[in-house]
Amino acid sequence: MIELLVVVGIISILAMVGIPAYTDYTVRSKVISDFVLAREPQLMVAGYYAINGVLPESNEELGLPRGREIQGEWLRSARVQPRPEAGTIRLVYDHRGKLQALENRSVIRWVPEIIGDTLIWDCTSGSMDDKYRPPSCRN
Repeated sequence: MIELLVVVGIISILAMVGIPAYTDYTVRSKVISDFVLAREPQLMVAGYYAINGVLPESNEELGLPRGREIQGEWLRSARVQPRPEAGTIRLVYDHRGKLQALENRSVIRWVPEIIGDTLIWDCTSGSMDDKYRPPSCRN
């Protein structure tokens, strides 16, 4: 009987550690699955910069649909903005009951940085927790 209690105790401890880690992993995989939808705006911003030498400030300048029209299962909008820098792509994830671990409006920002003639993307800003971000977008 004591051995059975020890085994149940060990399984309980493993479950207490494993379930939150698994939940974080599933939320992160859902965020990443819609992260690729912002690839088109990113390529369009880079192309616009290559042709015009300046960064765009809106989806309309790129001929893209409005931000709320670019949606995935968990992504609510992908919008090109002038802040914090022109060409910034703001991804808004809204849980709506699907990603309960996320706050109501979690944001990842892709901020373009021009170094020489090269456009480098930084996606470490925004309100989303680091544990839910893709690995390349963590602080």
